[in-house]
Order: sequence, then C-alpha cells, then structure tokens
Amino acid sequence: MRKPKLLLALWLIASVSSAQAQRLQGGVEHSVQLPPVNSSFKVGADFNQQALSRMVPRLRWYRVPTWAIGTWRVETLTNYYRHDYKSGLTDTTQITVPFKSDQQTMGTQMDSLGGIWDYDAYPYVVDVDLVYGKQIQQIDLNELIKLSDLEMTQRLRSTNLELSSPTNKILGVYQAESVQTYSPYGKDLLRCVASVKRFDEQGHATELVQNVCALRRISGFTPKNMFNGIDLKASFKAYLIANKLNHLVPGYRQPSKD
Repeated sequence: MRKPKLLLALWLIASVSSAQAQRLQGGVEHSVQLPPVNSSFKVGADFNQQALSRMVPRLRWYRVPTWAIGTWRVETLTNYYRHDYKSGLTDTTQITVPFKSDQQTMGTQMDSLGGIWDYDAYPYVVDVDLVYGKQIQQIDLNELIKLSDLEMTQRLRSTNLELSSPTNKILGVYQAESVQTYSPYGKDLLRCVASVKRFDEQGHATELVQNVCALRRISGFTPKNMFNGIDLKASFKAYLIANKLNHLVPGYRQPSKD
C-alpha cells in the first residue's frame, strides 16, 4: 500500500534519477555507508516475498505547519547536481522539466483545537510499476529530523528491488537515502530540495543526485483514518494520551468547574 504523503512522491522522483552531494541544508548529512541488504536479495535470484520486512509499521505523530497542510502536486522538477562515486565525475548542469505527480497529502488527523497532524511510518513496502516489470521499495527508515515555522526536513531510507515480469527474477538491487526539505514558496506553493544518495547491495555509495521541486496545493485538509491496516484515529488518540495531551484528543470536553 502506498503511504499517502507528499514526501513519498518526491522520494519516488529522486530514487529513479540517474545520479547523486554530501553536506545538505540545515547541516544534515547523508550516511557514509549502509549495512548490506538481506542475503536473499541477489541479482538473478527468484524474488522471495517472505524476505521482506513483516514488522508492523511504527508511527510517530507530529503537528503539520499551516503552510504544508493539504494535498499537493509536483509542478516542475529541476535536477542541478549529479555525482558518480565510482568515476569521481560531477555534473552541475541544470535540467528543468514539467512534472505532474500523483496527488500526495500532508495531514491526516485533526486535534480538538483544529491543529492538523501527520505521522512518520516504517517499515512498510511500496510497489512501483515499471515498463519491464516492477520495483519493490522496502521503506526501512522514515523520520522527521527538523521542524520549524518555515522549514520541514525528513529522511527516508529504502531497499529497492527491480523485478522482471512475469518471472519475478531480481534484475537489480540497490539502497537509497533521501533527505527532503520543504518550505513555503508563495500562496499555495511549496519548494522542496531533495537529495538522494544511492548505495549498492553491500552498502557502498555509488551516486548522488539533488533536485529542487515546485509544488502546488490542489486541495485542503481531508482526514484519513487507515494506513496498512492501522487505525490512524486510534493511533493518534493513543499518542496524545501517552504524551499527556488529553485536551487535544478529538471530542475532548473541558471538565466542568462545578
């Protein structure tokens, strides 16, 4: 099941680009190396669904800035940095293309005071259709690492398997780490700087790409109550109570002073 978040749309854009930098906005750094992938994921082997993570996704809730709430669509994508770690070559030619992504959303639950909240979730699996088969993306990490009134930064890591159709043979295996920083860019517009570092199956860096995207809001907040079989309303309520934010639980009534 595809997670209904804007960051995933940009993650998919970046993860299929052809190359990749190190020091990012706000002092955030990419990983130097990642652990090797599951030994079952070998090029030429039959894909084994059972080898994917079967853990229930872990959710962490956070309040969404007003400027980021709603459903968004990528309007343009500018690729401005590409680096190949094997050859040492860097290309800074800017390439801008129109891009119409699937609709993606930030904000799934509303608290009792009207605040809008969303969540990080991992691990989970995304299927992406390709011309020659499909790509399996196992999201191994999804975390909010910076949140302010004017900026929001998130990091994702994934294991990516490219499969042939109809044999389900593994054609390619790689890992990727994406760091994405969002900021308001005008009325109903967002700017996202996305940096994606790609690693081979052994966890060694192979390439780095950096993009900047312009996004347009196409609708406001709409609640969403389920994700991968998880009841988001119940999860949100449990989070608020566990963090002593009972007054924000939807439907909360102030105790009478009588």
